[in-house]
Amino acid sequence: MRASDTEEAALLARATEALRTVVDPEMGVNVVDLGLVWGLAWRGGVLELSYQLTSATCPIGGMMAQAMHDVLAALPEVMGVDMHLVEDPPWDVERISPAGRRALGMDAGA
Repeated sequence: MRASDTEEAALLARATEALRTVVDPEMGVNVVDLGLVWGLAWRGGVLELSYQLTSATCPIGGMMAQAMHDVLAALPEVMGVDMHLVEDPPWDVERISPAGRRALGMDAGA
């Protein structure tokens, strides 16, 4: 059974909000505002998450990926989560959202 576009959009919005609860402990900002979420898609009961880490050698990368997986898997409609690590291009501070920049004190003049 295919979800309507409205139902799919609502689920993806809930998934994005769930991901906002996952905070990078080294930076103190959630993974969405850090620009670590490259994409979310809904495929017949499975959420597909394309994500990135701030560094290929991130010592907490496994913990971060597990936390993202867990908050998505906890959504009632989700029967599975497929995780895809984006390694190229490498993460860059330009991906940080305006809210993330404010939280990090990067927009002091704004």
